[in-house]
Amino acid sequence: MASCWLPVASVVIVGLAALFSGLLSRDRFDGCCPVLNWEQRHAFDSPVVLRPSSLAEVVAAVNMARLQRKRLTIVGSGHSYSSIAVPNPDVGGTADDMEMHNNGSVLVCMRCYSGLVRVDSDSHLVTVLAGTSLEQLISILDQHRLALDVMPTVFEPTIGGIVAAGSHGCGTKHSSVASLVREIELVTPDGEVVTASPEKNPDIFYGATVGLGSLGVLTKVTLQTGPAYNLAERSSVMHLTELAGNFEHIVTESEYVKILVEYHTGAVQIISSNRTHEQPRNSPTRLEADFWAYVIEAFQFSTMLYPAIIPATMRFLIHHLRVFSPSERVETWSKALSIQQYIPLHLESEFAVPLAQTPQAIEAVYKLVDEIGIGISVFNEVRCASGDKFWLSNGYGATPRCHVTLGLYGQDNRKAEYFGQVGQRLMALGAEPRPHWAKFYTLTERQLSTLYPKWGDFVALKRKLDPNAMFCNAYLQQVFSESKVCG
Repeated sequence: MASCWLPVASVVIVGLAALFSGLLSRDRFDGCCPVLNWEQRHAFDSPVVLRPSSLAEVVAAVNMARLQRKRLTIVGSGHSYSSIAVPNPDVGGTADDMEMHNNGSVLVCMRCYSGLVRVDSDSHLVTVLAGTSLEQLISILDQHRLALDVMPTVFEPTIGGIVAAGSHGCGTKHSSVASLVREIELVTPDGEVVTASPEKNPDIFYGATVGLGSLGVLTKVTLQTGPAYNLAERSSVMHLTELAGNFEHIVTESEYVKILVEYHTGAVQIISSNRTHEQPRNSPTRLEADFWAYVIEAFQFSTMLYPAIIPATMRFLIHHLRVFSPSERVETWSKALSIQQYIPLHLESEFAVPLAQTPQAIEAVYKLVDEIGIGISVFNEVRCASGDKFWLSNGYGATPRCHVTLGLYGQDNRKAEYFGQVGQRLMALGAEPRPHWAKFYTLTERQLSTLYPKWGDFVALKRKLDPNAMFCNAYLQQVFSESKVCG
């Protein structure tokens, strides 16, 4: 038995060496600006890079770009897998578009525009600058014994980026992070500073909060928070067939539910959490968490070198290392809802589908995997949430949706085939697959416009606020390829 796994062990050692040498040699940030994106595939290059630290400097950056007829792209932490925040002036289009192309682009880095603005102790409303990272926000909330009801799983992204891309949490009793937003401040393409809420400028509020960075610079966000809480977390393991038969009950019985699925074994881990007055217990140490994160990542990273070992490697992780195993712990809200250590060296795609159709959607994805013969060395994730009112949120509407996250290690030549076909297969299934804007997908605007009921309203708002298509890049040109609001 030991000799059987000797090749795998050797590959893991090679993977570890490659992994750490790569991590140590690449610094993702240059001050306030990311140099590379989240999984280090996109570079943030621009002839003009601005790092505003005040509202006046943000307004000046917008006015400069407009007067010099330059494209303007906003970036926070560069967390996205997609090129949504990558400046690219080569957007073509009309003569005016080409003039902007020839004048180059402006990259506005928002990470230096961060910090607390105010806390209302009675209403628990917290206002922060848009460049504030989630990690910074958690520190602020801890100081005031407050918490978020909805949180993404990683700490690095900025609040502006989180809401602009429509990020979400887990649990049908909650919705997107944007659903916590009560007011925004936006610097529009004409340099005007606009405040928007459900009562004041509602179209801008519901359009620009999840606005993909295409309607202006989000500068300030007011969030509804609540008293800090602890979560009692319980992990259980089952097979995919059991999940399919009990899916709705599983995802709705607890306040927070996250599901991990391993394709080659059909193993499923259900992580359910509910609020408790208990104090934290059974918490892994930071050393333990880091160790297992790096070990699993090293196994997965090693499959990039030898894709043929993917099935055996994943079986080893499940059956021998038992990375899916029953457990119980109590954690503070931020630790329970996040991933403490995460190395993003894989690619991701994600689609939000109606809760009732999620088991069929997962089955359709795995049938596609069988058909095209691609190796899956990343645990797929399913998180469900209730709907919201933001026009381009993939949770828009009253129907609860489940966000099916698909990962792919290496195999860059297969990503377009796999992720592209997943979107088309789910469209054919009638599963209304709304993509995560910060991840990889290939759906066209014609398809997207059928998935988002307020698509036409958003396009009209884009034409009104940004008639010269200043807030555009190659990514947004592709998103709006039919309506031509980005050239």
